[in-house]
Amino acid sequence: MKIFELAKGNFEMAKAELESFFKIEKIDDNLVFIDNSVEEMPLRFAYTNATYDLIFSSNLKNIYSKIEKTNWKRIVKETYAIKCDNEILNKNRIYNVIYEKTPKANVNLEEPKTLIRLFKRNEEIHCCILIEKNKKEFLLRQPHFHAVNHPTTMDPRLAIACINLLGKKNGMFLDPFCGAGGFLIEAHFLGHEIKGYDIDIKQINNAKKNLDYYNIYEKNLVLGDATKSELVADLVVSDLPYGRSSKGNALEKLYSNFLQNARRYQNKIVIIFPDAIFDKKLIENSGWYVEKLFSYYVHKSLTRKITLLKKI
Repeated sequence: MKIFELAKGNFEMAKAELESFFKIEKIDDNLVFIDNSVEEMPLRFAYTNATYDLIFSSNLKNIYSKIEKTNWKRIVKETYAIKCDNEILNKNRIYNVIYEKTPKANVNLEEPKTLIRLFKRNEEIHCCILIEKNKKEFLLRQPHFHAVNHPTTMDPRLAIACINLLGKKNGMFLDPFCGAGGFLIEAHFLGHEIKGYDIDIKQINNAKKNLDYYNIYEKNLVLGDATKSELVADLVVSDLPYGRSSKGNALEKLYSNFLQNARRYQNKIVIIFPDAIFDKKLIENSGWYVEKLFSYYVHKSLTRKITLLKKI
């Protein structure tokens, strides 16, 4: 069994990322259990802190007996460290057991090759080995680091999660309202080919500058109208345009025309609406229904409504 340790903030989005790729066997607080037979893939999930191999689960009464019976010689690789959630467990006692069973291994608290992690959740303790820790490199791609910082560019962590909602680890990614290219950047670093449309040449140029800044040279940026263009791709994700200068009725018409056009080419898409113009009836009248819905507070004037839409 594998364990995904999820970030506690935005838990529902974190869980939905995993559900798009795997069948979840069990959830214990912020720990999600996945069957061991799943296909290995690099840690691509924005709201997952780390992944682990589960060695065993136990109650507090039997924990030391389980530790004694575990074949640590097979598990520990050269150097190791132990990390526990709290002081209920006697860490020195655990170190002593592993030391006796792995005489050729050494403790390395800074960079152990084997990190033994013990999570206490309610009455159960899960003993695991770290597989991969999320390096959170997306933090270096926050909008204020971009060559062109557009105020509506989405936080990269949320952008990654939105892309993952479609459950595809490769293929052509399309953002039909690409703006300054925030989604395109994150899709590239997830391993996708990328394509972006925008009706504004200034935004196309901004996207080009931002992609160049991150050394993304294989790009396909098109000056085009998302309500009329061919939306042919393996994944379509977009944050719909909005703004104080735009009138509500005009935006509703734009959204409706786009959704009707997207229906010709896609069966599932991820679309982000501003809360002020989020309308399920508009979505349904355009030929879609909301399979999943998440709210993400940005500031007092904007809450994003993140939708996974499925064609009716």
